Amino acid sequence: MDSLANRYAYALWSLAEEENLVSEYQEKVQKVYEILKSNPDYLRILSSQFLKQEEKHQLVEEAFASLKCPHVVSFIEVIMDHHRIHEIFPILQAFHSLCNDSRGIQEGIVYSVIALSPEQIDSITKAISKKMQRQVELRNEIDERLIGGIKVVVHDHIFDGSIQHKVTSLKQGLLQGKAGHLHGNESK
Repeated sequence: MDSLANRYAYALWSLAEEENLVSEYQEKVQKVYEILKSNPDYLRILSSQFLKQEEKHQLVEEAFASLKCPHVVSFIEVIMDHHRIHEIFPILQAFHSLCNDSRGIQEGIVYSVIALSPEQIDSITKAISKKMQRQVELRNEIDERLIGGIKVVVHDHIFDGSIQHKVTSLKQGLLQGKAGHLHGNESK
């Protein structure tokens, strides 16, 4: 991850850790992420050169007042004041990862050809968590090379149920069988 994102994220995470409120901060930051992701025009407004900083602060305070977490609101304002609002998503993701790491949650990716529903991701997450005997959090990424099925990567563990993997395995098996057959003929 980008070191700038890590520095900002670590500052907020340290505060959350100090206050013993990592889970609560993580929930609040996730809401900020969702709000900003669903309103891309809002980021353009916050990065506008035509608004005064006081006006931007007012907008942030109004938009996120429902969080009831002044430190998270101040955090957004600091990012904005340092002209880094365009980098807010990597910063929020780095914070999320720090929180997960401190809570012992492994992050991973479930690759699929099409987007999976939240229910499908939840089902896969539960199965992988059980298999790994630890809590796992998965996010979905599209990989059209898989042809079908899914592939899950958690840290250095790979669970590959993709059609691409099955075809590759079958191909290798056939090639090994053919090579063994050829070698058998040569020894006669």
